[in-house]
Amino acid sequence: MSLLKSIVYNTGLYKLAQPIFGGIGHIITLHRVVETLDDDRIFWSRNLEVTVEFLEQTILDFKREEYDIISLEEMYRRLKVGANDKKFVVFTFDDGYEDNFTLAYPIFKRHKVPFTIYITKALIEKNLKCWWYDIEDILLCYKKVQAIDISLDTSTKELKEAAYLKLRARIIHTPFENGYAFYRALMAKYPPCKPHAHWKPMSIEQLKLLATDSLVTIGAHTANHYPLSKLQLAEATLEVVEGKEYLETLLNKPIVHFSYPYGSANEVGLREMEIVLSSGFVTATTTRIANIFPEHKDFFGALPRIPLIETRREKRLFKMSLSGFLQAYLYKRKRVVTL
Repeated sequence: MSLLKSIVYNTGLYKLAQPIFGGIGHIITLHRVVETLDDDRIFWSRNLEVTVEFLEQTILDFKREEYDIISLEEMYRRLKVGANDKKFVVFTFDDGYEDNFTLAYPIFKRHKVPFTIYITKALIEKNLKCWWYDIEDILLCYKKVQAIDISLDTSTKELKEAAYLKLRARIIHTPFENGYAFYRALMAKYPPCKPHAHWKPMSIEQLKLLATDSLVTIGAHTANHYPLSKLQLAEATLEVVEGKEYLETLLNKPIVHFSYPYGSANEVGLREMEIVLSSGFVTATTTRIANIFPEHKDFFGALPRIPLIETRREKRLFKMSLSGFLQAYLYKRKRVVTL
């Protein structure tokens, strides 16, 4: 955290943003839930995980502050009709990991609060190439990484952290074929010595059971978790439609909520939003860090979210995000963040 942000947090000045940038609610982004966090990891990969204890405490904190913890469907209804209920929060998970069922689900069930899981078809079918965990394993196993035209010194923890961001950008911020060809070359040259994240996909049986619970909303997260903006129009459309149709056939129910893989400005623009809304979805969430306002009723295809990350630094940023300070800082005092 920069010195400026530290000062703003420690003095409580970030709370001054609340009346203008705090919004009427928040959509929270999560990926995985684990029993304990391992510090011997790459931060940018480990930040996809929170502990059982931390997730439960977060739910209790929102309850203590008298938030309505509601479903995506209820949020959609409130925005659509302009309901003036008390401040709300919506919990969402991306991808479809097994711990969403084994560890997260019992917490939400115990507290009787709803949540959403956006499912990637390839993950459930055990075909997803989780490059974010693969390159973490490579970086933690090797002291130097070289593939095609990139050569990186990864001999220290700091260098490994920096290398992760460079490899990530090379995979998802370049033309699709180039990025994934680079990833395949990396995997061929550097077989990971061991897995560090210990992740497993949710089973079809677990997914079907979740889909029967009224507390759980199942949404779509594409077929293969590719960055949509790097695909041709037909390919991007197929990614969106195939993920939706797979879940509707499997679960025998309509799937009308969507989450973009890599939902930053690099991966999601007007074209991607139009693809999603024209495919029958009524809401779509990005990874823009911002709060929800009544005006988002006109931008259901680009709803911002706030990541829940369990480190001291990120816990502070989470509070600054809820207040709207971080949104004002990141988006130059833009109140309603969409695309």
